[in-house]
Amino acid sequence: MLIDDIEYVIFRHPDLGAARQFVLDFGLLDLEQTTDRIYMRCYGDAPFSYVTSKGDAAFVGMGFRVASREALDRLSARFDSGVTECPHPGGGVYVVGNDPDGRRLEFVFGEALGAGSLRGRANQVERLTCEGSPGQVPASGLWPVARPAAWPCRPAHTSTSADDRLVLRDLGHEAFRADLQGR
Repeated sequence: MLIDDIEYVIFRHPDLGAARQFVLDFGLLDLEQTTDRIYMRCYGDAPFSYVTSKGDAAFVGMGFRVASREALDRLSARFDSGVTECPHPGGGVYVVGNDPDGRRLEFVFGEALGAGSLRGRANQVERLTCEGSPGQVPASGLWPVARPAAWPCRPAHTSTSADDRLVLRDLGHEAFRADLQGR
């Protein structure tokens, strides 16, 4: 596969302040702002998730995380576009193309990962012991995925104290909770 993930979306807005407030209200986080561009991020490992520049309102395109440098070179040939340094936060190298309707497509490889990244930490993920009945979903709706874990689950060989918490977010949806609890 050439593409690993959708990395970011690209918009244009006439009022950057209103656009910023709109995405803040939905949980995105400030990353970087200039006089004509705003970068926002989510909790995942992408350096940023949303970029908008000043101009007439439009969905401009999207950026994709590419699986390898070889994949990027194949995309470069496909779009007849050179590989250049990526000017966005996170850097790396990228190729720019267009979809059949003319929307911008950016294919990025080698970018620095954001703060929420679990990449390269697979050796730190541990089996968890949960207090309470088997299959019980924590009241917070947040499941720990790596050590040290947040209450009420913890790595089996540690105490309950945890300063550094890494949790899987957004699992509080009732249907998902009911499925986990066997209801």
